[in-house]
Amino acid sequence: MDKTARLAREQILGFCEERGYAFKYRKKSLESISEKIETGRFKRWTELDDLIAFTVVIPTLREEKETIQYFRSAFDCIKQTTRGEKKKAPDVFRFDSTRMTCRLKGIPEEMLDRSYFSIYDVDFEVQICSAFEHAWSVTNHALTYKSDSIDWRRSRLASQIKASVEQLDTLILCFDTVAGEITKSDHSMTEDKNRIVETCHTWFERNLIPPELMPKDISRFADNLYTLMNKNGKGNTRQSIEEMNNLVQKQKQTDFLMSISLFQYITALLFEAGIIEDRAKDYVFPIFTEVLDMFPSLAAVNHIFNFE
Repeated sequence: MDKTARLAREQILGFCEERGYAFKYRKKSLESISEKIETGRFKRWTELDDLIAFTVVIPTLREEKETIQYFRSAFDCIKQTTRGEKKKAPDVFRFDSTRMTCRLKGIPEEMLDRSYFSIYDVDFEVQICSAFEHAWSVTNHALTYKSDSIDWRRSRLASQIKASVEQLDTLILCFDTVAGEITKSDHSMTEDKNRIVETCHTWFERNLIPPELMPKDISRFADNLYTLMNKNGKGNTRQSIEEMNNLVQKQKQTDFLMSISLFQYITALLFEAGIIEDRAKDYVFPIFTEVLDMFPSLAAVNHIFNFE
């Protein structure tokens, strides 16, 4: 059983690390095994399919389908209980995550006719749950399931919390749709950051900037650029955004250094044009040496990040 757990763990951990998913492994204690047998639901050892168990915590339920497909391809899936498969009244809220019973895959040919129990015969359980579900499961297990008393009020509260978890997962799945129904309030900082995002998209749509310089996270780019302008701009931020856009439209693609980020390039343009200056003592300019070579005026900046 230990070897099965180790081999399965290595495979699953690799899958999770590649995607940034949280991962949990546990092996049932003798006490937990005894309690499970005492439920009266099992006839033999082979029916206990969760002596080894893994939990894969996905960010949202959107990733569930791909995760199920991975386990069905990487292991032999003996049984699968998908979310919502079991009948449940609409006013009932309980544990309902997808669970799979799996075995190691790839039995050597010489072991196909084996008459003995091997690592390929050991079942292990995989639970696939969202980040919200996992948080509920961990806290609920400690507060109610493992409690020293049975209290209707505690169980009721646990169910109410589970209802909130389902609502959170649902809101994430239809986030954009629900967000569109929210009444918007005026907020100049948010509007300015959105202008930066829209302006940036326009640059790439019109091929004003090489596609290789497209920020991986356009929202973070807008946040950083807004901070730069807000702290170091000579005029108001909205005016700085318009002037920045005019500067970019005058540039040629041959002027770009592909070894630097778009943020550094825009910073250099703004500084050279006098739209920003080294004003804020608490702001550090992240400027590479290559940028200094291309824009000598940046040598006047006192607060530069030390990349050495």
